[in-house]
Amino acid sequence: MTRRSAWAVLLATALLFGTQWTTSAQTPPARVIKVSMTSFKYDPGVLTMNVGDKVTLDITNDDKTHPGRAHSVASPMFSAVDLTVTGDAKQGVAKDGWKYVLVDEGKEAQVSFVPKDAGQFNFLCEQYNHASLGQVGTFVVWPAGYKP
Repeated sequence: MTRRSAWAVLLATALLFGTQWTTSAQTPPARVIKVSMTSFKYDPGVLTMNVGDKVTLDITNDDKTHPGRAHSVASPMFSAVDLTVTGDAKQGVAKDGWKYVLVDEGKEAQVSFVPKDAGQFNFLCEQYNHASLGQVGTFVVWPAGYKP
């Protein structure tokens, strides 16, 4: 192999891998977390992710104990990110300023966002007394790239 051919191969390899690295750095990994809501609990109750991950919460209201009962996910973290909500859900802002997503019994919704800050952020059901009866949870957001 000539010196010119070796440089061409080296350059082509660098461009190929360089493009691949750039693409993965620009597109955060997609992460789907399934969350089931029933009377007074979330399953799971602790949701972990990393700063910069593209997260989609696939939320279902599986409450068969109390037909017709709606549940919500409300968090101060939702106010710090751009939310995209699809499916059968209503969204709004509660009196305490927390954004929420409300899902009626038997329905499903997807909530997509990219966490911007590391930390622990509470979430709870904004429906009357559901949080006081135990329907609470925590988002744990690790720094980008951290693997616990």
